[in-house]
Amino acid sequence: MKNRRIKGSYRVIAALLALLIGALGAASVVGCDIEQEKEPEGNESANNDSGNENSNNDSDNGSGNENSGESDEEKNEGEKGKLSHDDFTVTDSEGKEVKLSSFVGKPLVVNIWASWCPPCKAEMPDFNEAYKKYGDDVTFVMINFTTWNDTVEKAKSYIEGQGFEFDIYFDTLGEAAAVYSPDGIPNTFFYNKDGKLVTVIDRMASSSELEAGIRKILG
Repeated sequence: MKNRRIKGSYRVIAALLALLIGALGAASVVGCDIEQEKEPEGNESANNDSGNENSNNDSDNGSGNENSGESDEEKNEGEKGKLSHDDFTVTDSEGKEVKLSSFVGKPLVVNIWASWCPPCKAEMPDFNEAYKKYGDDVTFVMINFTTWNDTVEKAKSYIEGQGFEFDIYFDTLGEAAAVYSPDGIPNTFFYNKDGKLVTVIDRMASSSELEAGIRKILG
């Protein structure tokens, strides 16, 4: 009887270990983590501004948003034409500095990625298709997290080799990383034409999730 109980306990422990290993393996598929060299100071991340506690949250749901009796409509009235978080500067393929706020006025999709990140590369074809479908109505800003162990040369080589048509930008100053302050990549941020962050996907986006996010900022 005692041996049966011991064997039963071993089976339970083995089953729990198998579940844990499976969960860790699944997590590695949807995002890449990296330790940043320096913790950003004095910046609030866009994820916090959006109240993002789940994989895909709307910023209108009020989670994590504490206002002193001020309605969302009143708060956002003064924010039209401005980003709903700190601005930052990236560089384009020619090395020219570009501020994210310069894209305000048109719905905006911002994706952060790196050339060494498998989930980032796995979602790129869907972004390219979305760009070809919505590029006239939505601005796509694909930001390479260059300061996260990547280089401009590697990122350009990957995009050109795949034949993707969207424009890419480079976080060579680390400003985008400081503002968004993600735990991992990829992340995708959806802004309406007034620069308000509407929803966030903080992992690899499926084609249906990407489509849904775009429809929200076009509506």
